[in-house]
Amino acid sequence: MIVTTDGRRAGWEALSTWVAELIDGSADDVIWVHSTGMVTRGELIARVEEFADLFQRDGIGPGCTVALRIGPSATLFYVLFGLWRCGVQVLLVDSRAKPAEVERLFRRYEPQFELHSDTAGEIRAVFRPVREVQVRPTGVGATAETAHCLVQSSSGSTGRPKIIGRTAGSLQIELERIAALEGAPKAGERILLLGSMLHSFGLIVGVMHSLRAKATVVLTSSVRPRELLDLAAEHEVAVILGVPTHFELLASVFDPPPLPALRGAVCAGEVLDQGIFELVNRRLGIRLGQIYGMTELGVVAADLTGRFGPHRVGRPLPGITTRCTDGELYVAIAETPYLRSDGTQRVIDGWLRTFDRADPDPATGALRILGRTDSVIAIGGLKVDLAEIEAVLHEHEQVIDAVVTYHEVIEAHVGISGVLSAADLLAWCRERLSHVKVPKRMHLGPSLPRTAAGKLIRDRDLLHAARPRAID
Repeated sequence: MIVTTDGRRAGWEALSTWVAELIDGSADDVIWVHSTGMVTRGELIARVEEFADLFQRDGIGPGCTVALRIGPSATLFYVLFGLWRCGVQVLLVDSRAKPAEVERLFRRYEPQFELHSDTAGEIRAVFRPVREVQVRPTGVGATAETAHCLVQSSSGSTGRPKIIGRTAGSLQIELERIAALEGAPKAGERILLLGSMLHSFGLIVGVMHSLRAKATVVLTSSVRPRELLDLAAEHEVAVILGVPTHFELLASVFDPPPLPALRGAVCAGEVLDQGIFELVNRRLGIRLGQIYGMTELGVVAADLTGRFGPHRVGRPLPGITTRCTDGELYVAIAETPYLRSDGTQRVIDGWLRTFDRADPDPATGALRILGRTDSVIAIGGLKVDLAEIEAVLHEHEQVIDAVVTYHEVIEAHVGISGVLSAADLLAWCRERLSHVKVPKRMHLGPSLPRTAAGKLIRDRDLLHAARPRAID
């Protein structure tokens, strides 16, 4: 939605006021705990104002467009909230993104400034309390044309990034809905956050809800399940937030420590497996709850208590209207969340196509998510579009055809001209794709099998039958 200059100015002023209210509270309250100490609300407020002053001196003010590429850290939120205090539209960029991915994204969004940390491009996003911040004017870009304050990207069926925006008003409504959910983290509780801070689940449900609810978030760089459970015991954690992979790891600990304060856990990002649900229940004594959401909308449906079990993600939140047409889930939407004229094929007569196959339970109203109808998959809670990988492969001058499939790992079936090794093609992918998107198996040959109508075969089993030899 394009707004007038006066409307934009009012929007940026409202954003600054809203974020000030979000972080406001008792200065002595501990909001975050990490390996080397803690952060109080007073320290957060002081650092946010400090960064806001620095940004204004650098000419970053109301309506500016900024790409933020900082690894998981307390610094990330000092900077994000500082930018919002200045009335800035912020594009969040994963710190693990490779330069080629960032370049493709910047061609779509064209930010005026880039703020990045010293570890941009790292393979694994590891939490650090403090990170260095560098400011770079891009020399291009323009001020924001919309009232969106949070901008994120998502690959589409063409492999080209879609630009998705959220307003401060939509974030505030979402936080109110989360706070009203049974089982939501509440004041005085401690939450162990294992999910990514840069994605909607960790950012909004984890960090922002906890700030609003006056809860404390425990942050860690560890990936060892025993250490994570010991941390939960040490800090008397009440709720754990993560993706199914995290809970599979935690449930692998045969003799977990006593966790008397732990009352629940919530996962998001991908469909929960029955085996993981049962193992967590048996080992940790809790029922895994679930959240189903989208970058475009935030939380759509939730069951934080785990009462519905692994096959149902819960009922749509109050104010969310859904329907299932031909087995696909649609969500009612007042206006498009897409910037730069993206996503027009996804918003149809006020309904957003989710591309998720779903089946509502008539008895409970809970949604059962059955998988995708497009090329998007989830790996460790991160969304990966196979079409994006195919597009990168096609950029190589010796690639004639490419089909990317997924079963346990990402596989690339590639038709090539001339002499090209799997190692060279993998190196090409590693330079242009984040680590999680790089194919783990390459199948190379002079051509790919096609149907009688001349279309590329995309069924993995048929591809393997036609080309049985794999190069790992």
